[in-house]
Amino acid sequence: MSDFAVELSRRHVDVIVTYGAAAAAVKQATTTIPIVLAVASDPGGGLIASLARRDGNVTGISIQQSELIGKRLALLREVVPHLRRLVIVANAGYAMPVLEAQEAKATAQALGLEAARPEIWRSEDITPAFEAIRGKADALYVISDPLIAANRTLVTTLALSARLPLGSQASE
Repeated sequence: MSDFAVELSRRHVDVIVTYGAAAAAVKQATTTIPIVLAVASDPGGGLIASLARRDGNVTGISIQQSELIGKRLALLREVVPHLRRLVIVANAGYAMPVLEAQEAKATAQALGLEAARPEIWRSEDITPAFEAIRGKADALYVISDPLIAANRTLVTTLALSARLPLGSQASE
């Protein structure tokens, strides 16, 4: 992607519209061409200085997932009063879910919860991850991305069969 971003910058296009992980490569390629984020999970992850005040050449739509983790975990704790052990389900191969999972783990620990995150890199890792956590979790916190969204029926079915409450961000 970085070669493509450099080429767009070299051609002095009027605007670049992007999303996801490509946004970082585009931002590295230009500081003058306006960059519009079609959707960004966490534009504060180095793309912008502040959500409160626009600066630089990056603008767009944020779904502000990381800012809501504490609220989601607090709600999950209300629904599951015996919650002590939380498992965070996220794609280990994509930067934004990894960052959100790290923040979710830190937030959970600050709330006095044990938090674990199985390594899920591809669809085939989901079922073994659930087998590994069986009996070791009181609830799940699911961070969606294209891999997890494509397997949401499997994730939900496995959570139901393990009788695990599931908290998640709304992404679809």
